[in-house]
Amino acid sequence: MIIRSEQIDVFNKIAEDNFVRKLSTHLRTNYAETMVRMPEENSVLSELSDETLESLVRFGIERAREYGITFESSISTFIAIMFDVAPNFHTHELAQPVLKDENTEANSRVNVLLEKLSGDEWKTIKGSYDTSAWQSANEDKNE
Repeated sequence: MIIRSEQIDVFNKIAEDNFVRKLSTHLRTNYAETMVRMPEENSVLSELSDETLESLVRFGIERAREYGITFESSISTFIAIMFDVAPNFHTHELAQPVLKDENTEANSRVNVLLEKLSGDEWKTIKGSYDTSAWQSANEDKNE
C-alpha cells in the first residue's frame, strides 16, 4: 500500500486539529481565570469563544515552531506561558538567549527557561505584556 502525500496532509491536519482542541480544553480547565488582554477586548480565558481560543492556540503553535519546538508537551508549555505570562514572552530579552540557544535541544528550551528564570524575571516579562501580540491570531481567524 502506498500513502500519497495528499493523504499524509489530511492525517496531519486531523492530528493538528485534535491537538488544538485538546490543548484548548486543557487551557479552559487549568487557566480558566487567566486574563487574556487583546487590542479590542480583555476577557478571562473561560469566556473566550471556542473559535477565538483555538485561533490563539494555533497562533501559539506557530510561534513555538519558529523556535524549532515540535513536541506536543513542549508546545503546550510554551502556549501556557503565552497565556499565563505574556503572549510576547518569547521575544523578551530575558527569554531570547534560552529559546535561541543552539546548544540546547529545541524541545528542552522551554523547560530550561522555566528552571533558569527567577520569579522577578518572570514578573519583568509579564510587565512587558503586549496586547498586540495576539493581533496576528485574530487576523488569521478573520481570513
